[in-house]
Amino acid sequence: MDFLIDNSKLEGLIEFDEAGNLKDEEEFLRVLKTSQLYVPVDFTEDRYMGFDDESQDVSFDVKCITANSGLKAVPLFTRLGLLEENGIETSTIALPMTSLAVIMLEGEYDMMVINPFTEMSIDIPSQTFLEIFRPDYEGMTILDVIRDASVEIDSQIRLYLGSDEDFMMRDAVDGVYVADKPLNVNSTEKDSRYVNVLEMPESSKVLYIGEGFAGADFDMILAPESRFEYVGDISGGVHLWKCVGQPFFE
Repeated sequence: MDFLIDNSKLEGLIEFDEAGNLKDEEEFLRVLKTSQLYVPVDFTEDRYMGFDDESQDVSFDVKCITANSGLKAVPLFTRLGLLEENGIETSTIALPMTSLAVIMLEGEYDMMVINPFTEMSIDIPSQTFLEIFRPDYEGMTILDVIRDASVEIDSQIRLYLGSDEDFMMRDAVDGVYVADKPLNVNSTEKDSRYVNVLEMPESSKVLYIGEGFAGADFDMILAPESRFEYVGDISGGVHLWKCVGQPFFE
């Protein structure tokens, strides 16, 4: 599932002339700047700790590949199906290019490769990519990456948070639970001892990270500080909550 992400316009601009150059590089870079692409990542074991930390530790590591030229490259994909078609199993995060610029600025990457191992593969030097964002990324932190990558939903949905402990009921105050860190949630219900069904109203924001490759047991993340009001029990061990605020984005 490509959640609210459509890169068909960008894909349509990946056309090359006889010399192997993009036919319309200026338009391609213009569209790329506002696009959101899938980036293969490794999530760290303590990926959601330290959000109140002044260090603002990175919650994931971008996977790199070595290009034919021997350069260190960040792989990107316009849609998840391209990974599946090529047998690539990895966790991903759907990242806005402005946020990727921050990561590339802070890291030592020589280039980015869009849709590697496919017929739509295109190499872009880091300097070329970063230039289209100046001064957009100046002063940004890694916490901004998490903030910017969340997308607004256009209708009410239900998400599912399973756990071995009934922590939302335990930590709720006057029937309201406030997340003290990002929440790992799923778009479909999975077997767990306790299941919290989270109603997300229209215009709520979620961070979609992909289909849960490589053993990941969730496919979305909700921002810290999200507030949930207890509605009632659906059945034993299954609680219904309604999101009533996301001050993280205010």
